[in-house]
Parts: sequence; structure tokens; C-alpha cells
Amino acid sequence: MQSAGGWSEARVERLKALLALGLSARQIAQALGAVSRNAVIGKIHRLGLAGGGPPSAPGRRARPSARPGGRRKAPSLPPPPPSGGAPATATAAAAALA
Repeated sequence: MQSAGGWSEARVERLKALLALGLSARQIAQALGAVSRNAVIGKIHRLGLAGGGPPSAPGRRARPSARPGGRRKAPSLPPPPPSGGAPATATAAAAALA
């Protein structure tokens, strides 16, 4: 018996079997024929077969992962040592001028 949307019981069982084999939604759609990749994805979600854990809470965003080659903050360096002839402090500079 064909259910609404073209998903018969036999077709749903075949979808489950193909999903268990690890096929992608595109590959499953091609194997089933006359159905789009998005229809397969929708059916998987409606059946509760989608992998992963529960969906994240609304408004909660995942922390972005570090990308190779991305910009990174340069490590902070200590200040350079005073040059040989320059006074080290402001008081020493004032004393040199006097």
C-alpha cells in the first residue's frame, strides 16, 4: 500500500536498510528512485533515524573550531631591554639633563 508522499512500508524499510549500510542521502535517493535527496533527509528526520545526539538548545551556538592557517594571536613578548647609552628611568633622564 502506497502512503502519502510516495513512502510505502517497503520503501521505508529499504530506506532504513540503505541508511544502516552507511549510504549518503544522495545515494539512497538514487537507489530508491523518483525521490529527491531532500525528501530522503526529511523522511530520515521524521522517522527519528538521524544520527547524532539531541539538537542543541535554541540560541546556543557551538564554539568555532580552530582552522589550520587561520589568524592566531601573536604571543606577547617582554619589552626590549634599554639600549646601552639611554637612561633606564625618567628620573635618570632628568638627572642626566641637569
